[in-house]
Amino acid sequence: MKGWRPAQDDPGKLPVPLPVAGRSLEAELEGQRQLQTSRSVAHACDGYDLQWAQCRGLPECGECSPVDCEFGDWGEWEDGDGCIGLRFRDRSIKTPNNECGQPCEGSTTESRKHETSSCVPKDTDCGWSQWSEWTPCASEVDQATRSRSVERQATRSGSPCVGPVEQTRACGAGDRSPAPCSFSPWTAWSTCSATCGEGLHSRSRSIAVPARDGGAPCSDALLQTAACSGGGAAAGVAG
Repeated sequence: MKGWRPAQDDPGKLPVPLPVAGRSLEAELEGQRQLQTSRSVAHACDGYDLQWAQCRGLPECGECSPVDCEFGDWGEWEDGDGCIGLRFRDRSIKTPNNECGQPCEGSTTESRKHETSSCVPKDTDCGWSQWSEWTPCASEVDQATRSRSVERQATRSGSPCVGPVEQTRACGAGDRSPAPCSFSPWTAWSTCSATCGEGLHSRSRSIAVPARDGGAPCSDALLQTAACSGGGAAAGVAG
């Protein structure tokens, strides 16, 4: 090639320009650049990665008669597993559509809210555990205690637990039975507040023996008042 020589170290490289009379080195380099550009354009890919064509040997398709998809009837409602509050029913495709028919639209499963009687919370009253044993006494002036706890919490409108969770009693009492509270006798009526006409007088009593070991407490009045006349006779009693 006139004005060029092959590259000695690599045959794949472009020829190296030789000095040519009447042409500068810049002109030779510009010629080399144009040659590189023409080679890169000549090797560019053009076309598609994939082609489609009809299969040979198959019969021609005739006119399509649409067959639309059709659902079957809904099944019976069935309760879901556990207490989830839902029931379900299913249906399946009775007739599938062909290539030109309409597909089925809609779900194959339906659900609705439902609570079974076994899952509905019931009203439950609060329940106490049994009393524990009395704690041992260290001396006769000591106190023994026993306790209990809530064994079942009230639910919904159930009644709550009422009462103490702990009781105490004096030591040295032994295995005494519960004793109720008792009153002392009433005192005599006081002098009438009026010397004539109508006035008031009163009488009182006190707790003689307090309740013991779970006995019934005193729940009546400790003082009574009544109307009286100037002569001192009671006209009536008022608690």
